[in-house]
Amino acid sequence: MAGRSTLLVLLFLLTGCASAPTVSDAAAVYCTAKGRQSETLEAAASLKLVDSTSFGNRVVVGGKTLSFDEWRDQRRADFVKACNALAEPVLKPASPSSSPVWVSTVFTMLASLLVAGAGAWAAWFTANRREDRTRGKQHAVSLRTASNEFVAAVREYCDVQLKGSTDGTPPSAAELWRKRDLLANQFAVTALLWPDWTAPRTLRGEAMAFGDGVASGWQFDRNRTELRPRAAELNAAAAKLDGRVEVLARALERPSDAEKLFAPEFGEGARA
Repeated sequence: MAGRSTLLVLLFLLTGCASAPTVSDAAAVYCTAKGRQSETLEAAASLKLVDSTSFGNRVVVGGKTLSFDEWRDQRRADFVKACNALAEPVLKPASPSSSPVWVSTVFTMLASLLVAGAGAWAAWFTANRREDRTRGKQHAVSLRTASNEFVAAVREYCDVQLKGSTDGTPPSAAELWRKRDLLANQFAVTALLWPDWTAPRTLRGEAMAFGDGVASGWQFDRNRTELRPRAAELNAAAAKLDGRVEVLARALERPSDAEKLFAPEFGEGARA
């Protein structure tokens, strides 16, 4: 019987110890600090664990005035409850799923770098677009000049053919071919600057073939009237070539509209 009573007492003590309220060391240090004692007492008052608080970190419990230390020692359970309520929001450990501080710092830095990089890329892209437009406009002027000079050379050659030579020999086509070569060089430069455009290479081939053909097909035993159809045919072909060159020049001035400009004259895929 005595052994049974002893066992019951031990179980009671163990149960009491296990269920006794506790406070962590960190919370105890936080709540008992000189600057926190009044806040701890106010927390106790909010929880109705004390009757009232008074100046000087003293508290009234059951009509008895106690200092903070007396209240903490004599009303341990109340102290633990008030301290936990006060300290928990401050000392609560971070959630396991929350990211460490350095993670957010890294993300902030990366975001800043991305914004700065995007700004630099936008500035570079804008500058390049502006430079391309300026270069395109300048090259369009050179291209038009070369085309006009070639058309004029064709017309002059045809006029010489119509007038005929005093010794019966055909006129020289050297100047015509020189102008043709200058125009072909402009097409080659355009192809280098805008390699995805097929129109410059197409026009270069047409200009070379046309320039070679201008000096042929003349029959010197015919009179001027009979030669005029040949001259008209060549001048019309030169004007047509000049019109196609103008399309390329407009594309150089407005590269963003190149595909729309090329399609009617050179067909789909001229910018490939």
